[in-house]
Amino acid sequence: MKKIFAVLSVLMAITLVAAPSYAAFGVDDPVTGTDFIVPILVEMPIGGTGLDTSIIIQETSDNALFNVAPPAGAPCTVHWFIYSPNSVEVADAQINLTGGDVATLSARALLLANCTPAELATLEVDLDRDGTNDHYACYMYGQNERTNIATDNLYVMYYWAALNQGRACGSHAAMKEFGGVPPTMTAGAGVANNSNATGQIYEQVARSLANANAANNQWLDDTVNVATTTNSAGGRNLGFATESFSPASYFWTVMRSFYPAGVARTDAAITALRANLNFIEFTPRWFLYNAAGESYVIIWKSRNHNGVGENNAITIFCWDNAETRVSKAIALPVELNIIRVRDFLPPAWYASYGANGVGGWLSIRIADAGVGFTSGYLENWRYVEFLCWTWTFADDGANTNWASLWNDVRIGTLGVAPVG
Repeated sequence: MKKIFAVLSVLMAITLVAAPSYAAFGVDDPVTGTDFIVPILVEMPIGGTGLDTSIIIQETSDNALFNVAPPAGAPCTVHWFIYSPNSVEVADAQINLTGGDVATLSARALLLANCTPAELATLEVDLDRDGTNDHYACYMYGQNERTNIATDNLYVMYYWAALNQGRACGSHAAMKEFGGVPPTMTAGAGVANNSNATGQIYEQVARSLANANAANNQWLDDTVNVATTTNSAGGRNLGFATESFSPASYFWTVMRSFYPAGVARTDAAITALRANLNFIEFTPRWFLYNAAGESYVIIWKSRNHNGVGENNAITIFCWDNAETRVSKAIALPVELNIIRVRDFLPPAWYASYGANGVGGWLSIRIADAGVGFTSGYLENWRYVEFLCWTWTFADDGANTNWASLWNDVRIGTLGVAPVG
């Protein structure tokens, strides 16, 4: 037990302060941001002492290195929402932070204080697949309501800790950077890189250009919560938008960055090339230490794909460390999908774990139905936000309990070079 506290202390010491950085829109980067998303797991029962999710929110405006002005006359208000896997809100509240504040939240405590038994029942999942629900699964969306114009003044980490089992792990939250008010669509020259002030325009485009179905096709995230685009007391201006984690947003970032300063280009020309964004892929590693070890892939999407006639089945490829490949199928019907890797691996791959366990990697590729490689189709996938995490742990009841959690990298292809 002392060892696990020591590990947590080291993790917090390493990750508590984020280095200033300007990241590409569309990619989950460990940088300061405005809003955040955290996947939550809490072991049942709700009053128990098993796995909990600890969320650490840091307000960074007291640090001049982050180039964020301190709150003017009022603290930063963070409005957090907790949603079920299929995007039903079950709890929300606000917390106020001044420059340099650090707030630590226990997901177990939040669920216990804010959810009815019926609401908790909608969060139940069976992680070990023994037929009995054993965990609550949900996600938190944290919305920064600091003054009328929000800035990237938050950095958030989270930990999945089961101290009674001697294992814990953590990661940075998915930080959404400030996007400003979407500009009107114009032709113009490329802008300088490495600047949050000027670089934001890379990712902003009139939604009417993106697709006829404007309700589901946006480059920026301005529809996740109604409060994001409406002005309430101390809230945001109409039209405020944050970074979107969609393939289209990243595509737009890359295509804009291909144009050097002074080279003319039009938004329409870049938008016309979006068909060359032909897939998004997750490539998580898996590892099974022993019969009690597990690997999970957690995929969050900004919308459900469980409506009548909607496809949510994805063909994936699995490799072991001997480079043996098999194809399998998974489903991504709701927003928060928790996939146990053992469920679809060939049993022969883990018939014997040896002295060091067995492992490999996965290719989870989402693409258009007509693309000439095996893949899965999700409606409107180019404009859907995606996040992916891999959670691996070993639990043999002795001294080798451990866990790891990391964000997976997305890979896309552009197909063609831009034209001026």
